[in-house]
Amino acid sequence: MEDISERIQELQTQLETIQRSQRYREELRRKLEAAGQERERLAVVMDKERRDVEQMESWSLKELFVKVTDKEAQLEKEKEEYLQAAIALKEAEKEMEMIRFEVGVLEEKINKQESLQAELEELLRQREEDILRRNPDHPVKPVMQKIARLRQIERELVEALDRGGDVRLNLIEVGRHIHSAKSWSHNVMRNAMYRRRMIVEEVDGARLRLPKLRIEFVKFESELKEVFQFPEFKHWEHDQWGGLQRIQQLVQELSGLTQVFVQGFMRDLMVQKQLHNTLTLIDNLGHQITATLKRLDLERIRISEELSELEKKKQELLR
Repeated sequence: MEDISERIQELQTQLETIQRSQRYREELRRKLEAAGQERERLAVVMDKERRDVEQMESWSLKELFVKVTDKEAQLEKEKEEYLQAAIALKEAEKEMEMIRFEVGVLEEKINKQESLQAELEELLRQREEDILRRNPDHPVKPVMQKIARLRQIERELVEALDRGGDVRLNLIEVGRHIHSAKSWSHNVMRNAMYRRRMIVEEVDGARLRLPKLRIEFVKFESELKEVFQFPEFKHWEHDQWGGLQRIQQLVQELSGLTQVFVQGFMRDLMVQKQLHNTLTLIDNLGHQITATLKRLDLERIRISEELSELEKKKQELLR
């Protein structure tokens, strides 16, 4: 048991070092990017100085008489500037090489993180089992149970966020078509027949995306139900569920409106009004989804922070 405890502490120290290495690696990558930009600038300068030297060497006597009175002095000056630019470029390349080497050293250390983390988790599991076998009422038991429960909630929140993100992306595509159709309805620079043809194409593009939008929404709704099964979210279900039902209604209304557009157009002013109403429905739907996703993400962040504190507490109890 003592050997396991020592190894756990050793692994935790190594992982903390790796985390610091990761932060330093990101700093080095920023430096490398800046050094690369400076290297490109110096390469341009050196190329210009090289061309200046070549140009001077190619001057004729007539050009020399007009432009300078001392070709050798001018040529030496140009060569000196070219040499300085070449040296600066070389130094910049050396600096980049050193940063790349340092990043490579860090990468070797960071690449061990996954295996070290796996070993640590296995040792913690063994220690947990041993502690609970010898002392079923150990203080670590309720902490572990709470961690397991929060992990489950976190997974459900992440899945709901993923599904909600898919709904939002599909809705953006539908809205893009309707917005384009509305723009065509106001485009007086085109004749009426051409405008209506373009509106039909855009509305049809939106209509064709509605089945996928509905499917993604049903998946999103299902994931939200999984979140609401946890008692701490019951009050939230009461606040949110009416809004989510409204989302479903908006999707259905949007489908009906776009089908009307495809089946037959009315007068231009009526078309503009219908498109405006449809776009308003899409905006309302988008705002509702965005608000729901924001709240889900805030809950995910809260759970993640609580889990981090519980993990620290668990490790302290297992020492």
